[in-house]
Amino acid sequence: MRTVTITISDEFGNVTNDPKKNTYQLDLETKGFNGIEEAVINFKNQMLPDLQGQLLFEAQEEFIKKKPSSLRCNGKTPVTIKTLNGSFPFKNQRFLENNCDQTSHTYLGLTNQFEDGHVSDGLKEFSTYYANRLSYEETEELVERTTCKKQLSDQSIQTTVVNKALEVSKQVNSEALSVLEDDTLCLPKINQEVDVYDAEAEEVLILVDGIGVKKQSESRVSSKSVIVEAEDDTESAGSRVNSNVVLLEKKLEILST
Repeated sequence: MRTVTITISDEFGNVTNDPKKNTYQLDLETKGFNGIEEAVINFKNQMLPDLQGQLLFEAQEEFIKKKPSSLRCNGKTPVTIKTLNGSFPFKNQRFLENNCDQTSHTYLGLTNQFEDGHVSDGLKEFSTYYANRLSYEETEELVERTTCKKQLSDQSIQTTVVNKALEVSKQVNSEALSVLEDDTLCLPKINQEVDVYDAEAEEVLILVDGIGVKKQSESRVSSKSVIVEAEDDTESAGSRVNSNVVLLEKKLEILST
């Protein structure tokens, strides 16, 4: 049996945690590396959530010390923070404004953390990345296997993917509109006569291609939500979407004319 104690200190060397609460036992009764590996994995799964919780607690305490005088503490709300390193309990400090309305706030809200639930960005990125390669159910199992806890359901992973897709779509749409509405951007003039043997002649490479793909459904339906219905014998073939793509060589002096 081995004992590991975690001590956290600030930049001045002052210990900020209680080492007794961050002491862990390594069960090494099983001989060989396999036993060592299992003991270290168990230690990691216990220690990392505790460490994250301790550091977040210290950050909240520092915020309380420096909070504006217009805010006063108003109790705490217990929440569970879910991360790639497991989950941990956290008491989220509530605040009230010293005004007539007594507007309420929380530490996590005022610091713009976990705005849409108590799931870390790292865990969201991990689940959405693999949800594009695996089914939602398989991704749920992968998250549980990786974090050693059942933290996300397949439905919650699907919701995260849909919300992220909407966010990306809005960003792409905004960028496309900014280009289309920019009057300074235009297609370069095409020279009708080109001397292909003139080494000094300026040229712009243009690639034009037509793409035809089968039309996809607007949403990805979870297998659990699919309702089996009788299929029509005269089912029509899937329609196709045709797109024309034009790629221009990027030359600022030409595109700006």
